[in-house]
Amino acid sequence: MDSQNFGPIPAAERQRGEEEIQVVTAGLLSAEMQSLRKLLEPHQWNIHEAADCVDALRILEGRQVAVLMVRDDVPGGGWKQLRDQLCHRTDAPNLIVCSKLADERLWAEVLNLGCYDLLSLPFEASEVVRIAHLGWLSWKHATGLTHHSASAVMHAW
Repeated sequence: MDSQNFGPIPAAERQRGEEEIQVVTAGLLSAEMQSLRKLLEPHQWNIHEAADCVDALRILEGRQVAVLMVRDDVPGGGWKQLRDQLCHRTDAPNLIVCSKLADERLWAEVLNLGCYDLLSLPFEASEVVRIAHLGWLSWKHATGLTHHSASAVMHAW
């Protein structure tokens, strides 16, 4: 299948009892959340929205979340503090920083500090979906957790 085709996973191909892929956002503005929901929900992502770092950590408690998408200026401590708070978890989500100032310096800092990637704001559709899916696959491989069958995810690609 074409690697650029990130269509939704058809209900008939989803396994019984299978959960949606979990993502938490932190600090995204209303228009950014609308854009993200429009891009990811058709791909079977369940999006939990947090206003700040404290709210994001509360949402993450007791959930297996594959991806945490954080605005670079998230209130309540910033993306670096979130990264520090999550690094001890064996199932820590892949942290993706989102910024209007996404340049080479910030990208290098994000990667050097152990985050998964950096996305530019406003979101670019194919880049968001590609990075989100790759972040989920990386998380799944690193944790050994299986919310979706690999074949169902590949149908989305």
